[in-house]
Amino acid sequence: MAMPGVAPAPLAIGSRRSARATPVFVALVLAFLAAIRHTDSVCAQEPIEIEVMGEDVLARGARLKLGPFDFHPYLAVEARANDNVLLSRSNAEDDIAVVYVPGVTVLTPLGNHSLSAKYQLTYKDYMYLDRLDGNEHRAELEAKFDFKMFYMKFDDRFAYLREPLDIQFTDIVRRLANDADAAFGLRLGRWTLELSAAHRFRDYRKEELDYLDHNEYRGTIEAAFEFTPRTAVFARGTYDQTRYVEDVMNDFAWAAASVGMRGAITGKLTWEAAAGVSYVERIEDNAEFPGEDSSDVDIYAKAALHWTPIPDRMTLSLSYERTPAPSTVSSFMTYDRLAFRFRHFFTRAFSATLDASFEMAARSYGPDLRRWGCGGGLQYRFRDWIMVYARYSYTRMNSEDDGPEYQTHVGSVGLLFAF
Repeated sequence: MAMPGVAPAPLAIGSRRSARATPVFVALVLAFLAAIRHTDSVCAQEPIEIEVMGEDVLARGARLKLGPFDFHPYLAVEARANDNVLLSRSNAEDDIAVVYVPGVTVLTPLGNHSLSAKYQLTYKDYMYLDRLDGNEHRAELEAKFDFKMFYMKFDDRFAYLREPLDIQFTDIVRRLANDADAAFGLRLGRWTLELSAAHRFRDYRKEELDYLDHNEYRGTIEAAFEFTPRTAVFARGTYDQTRYVEDVMNDFAWAAASVGMRGAITGKLTWEAAAGVSYVERIEDNAEFPGEDSSDVDIYAKAALHWTPIPDRMTLSLSYERTPAPSTVSSFMTYDRLAFRFRHFFTRAFSATLDASFEMAARSYGPDLRRWGCGGGLQYRFRDWIMVYARYSYTRMNSEDDGPEYQTHVGSVGLLFAF
């Protein structure tokens, strides 16, 4: 698993108290929280995702139908206010900017099967920090085939991003990313066997950063037995390798084995719990970044709870995961993440969300990192094709010794149109 160092918080947009900006950060804009958010794990590199705030708006909005394809185009513009855009420990800078997000989702329902494609352009326009301006592209292709005795899933995601090289924003670089996943499942009575494979590729489009380019390969096998209609036990094994294109960084292998249970209670409560052991080994050293230890063994654990006390109105999710993994340089890390999310629809058109998280990365070499976050938002759908939302979030990171430390407040408002 590739660990590129400390992942930055969002390239959030903020407000500056000066003659050029109003002290009130609220501005009317078209918006949708769409983008691979940069609120990644404390240190882990998250997979590519295309998030669409207001999927219900896109589903109900106008669409262009061409044969078996349904086209759902949308346009959003978002304003965010951030009191510490550069994530500084002691010299916070605030700024204000607008994010324009046009995109299109193409769906092809085929009974138990489905095909879909997504494209999204994100353009960020800062008022003061012009070096952060720029555009990003994201695309996804997905196919699902579900038969009586077996199923198949394929997913391929691409992204061409602008992001800070480090947490100090000393340089903004282009990065090409590709995530590909495939899974095959076989149903045999109460038994289900699933085989899956994944490939991750990261390519920094700057010659002096070629040493960070890498491939990650992962294979997983899972066997599950359904001993009641609502409860199943499973065993899972995973093997992962990270290989760097140039012989500068250390290459790693990671393996994990776990057992667990998952189930549902009265259709309103679903849960999953698993525990196991994880083994990380440095499979190739280099002279520039030598490691202290060549391997590490730790405990893997995961628990998740999803509750829907009022169907189609109120949902609550709580999860915890502990994952040992390598870093990109020389040490091994153990990531602990606790997350909470709540959403409630007061009416068919008006909803509110609340979320919170705590993440910790314990390193075998270097300072431990801790990150807290919380936020909330309101979302109102005026028509089936237009939605307005407002959101606030707070993030704080600290570490031991002289590691990164910062705190930031972000506020945003906007509109989403589905044409």
